[in-house]
Amino acid sequence: MIKLSHNKSIKVAIHNFNHCSTVCGLNNGSLLAWYSGKAECLDDQSVCILFINKDTQKQTNKIIKIGNKTGNPVLISNDNSIKLIYSKFEPCEEIKRLTDKWKYCSTWMQNISIINEEIKLTEKPICIAKSNKHYLGRCNPITYQNKMLLPLYDELNRKGVIVEVNENSISPIGEIGDHMIQPTLWEENEKLHSLSRNFGNYKSFSQYSYSKDGGKTWSKPISSSILNNNSSLHVIRYNKENFVIWNNTSGKYRRNMVIGKLTTKNGSPCAKPLQILNSDNGSYPSMHATKNKLITSFTSKRSIQYDEWTTG
Repeated sequence: MIKLSHNKSIKVAIHNFNHCSTVCGLNNGSLLAWYSGKAECLDDQSVCILFINKDTQKQTNKIIKIGNKTGNPVLISNDNSIKLIYSKFEPCEEIKRLTDKWKYCSTWMQNISIINEEIKLTEKPICIAKSNKHYLGRCNPITYQNKMLLPLYDELNRKGVIVEVNENSISPIGEIGDHMIQPTLWEENEKLHSLSRNFGNYKSFSQYSYSKDGGKTWSKPISSSILNNNSSLHVIRYNKENFVIWNNTSGKYRRNMVIGKLTTKNGSPCAKPLQILNSDNGSYPSMHATKNKLITSFTSKRSIQYDEWTTG
């Protein structure tokens, strides 16, 4: 039986609103990124990055801000190269209310270095997708057949978009579903698999799809047995097992944030809960795995909760 051992927990908040975190494990610690502001979608909203030393139990390092009108970060680490993907609000006549800003974001890439435990933004950020693509990030990428595949989503048209991450650009590969956003990817049995957040149609379970051709085409989505009512979820492979973090509730409020083991039954994903992270609230989870630890983060009320785990 799989057991998770909890080794570290840190809560982070800057302004009144802190949301949509992403994590990345490194040899000497971890990176945590999220966006923060007085409220969601105000112009003061900025992506923030924090380096967490592997030995500390507290937030001790300086938080770096990317700049106003930025959000939805995704951290990528590959061969000692660290990249930050994030969105930026752009002006558009179609914006009628604050949350419409998410539909018309440009997408940017920023290279990062860690020098003496300090975050350095190397080179200038690069625009990798204009606002007419409507791309937003959420879940971590995976390496598949020597390609870095990043699951993005089209907020306006409500669908998942898979892209390949290149040195200073992205290349669209395929699309997933309808009324489905924020896909999370994993590889198993030489296929790509995906679970997505329901969006707009409010089905009871996360929608599952798979690809046999590296993400170019996807099977018709079917309902998994993993509860999902318009909530983000995340899958990661760690120690030869697939783990999933999700809101294990049938209600409309994002409660009972749980981490569990992902399995398959009758060709559809299901999950066995292992640990309740927050029974009262929690949303927008993120995970990353290294050889030695599993890292999780999520929005807890208006702060970000970061945790480290090992299996035994």
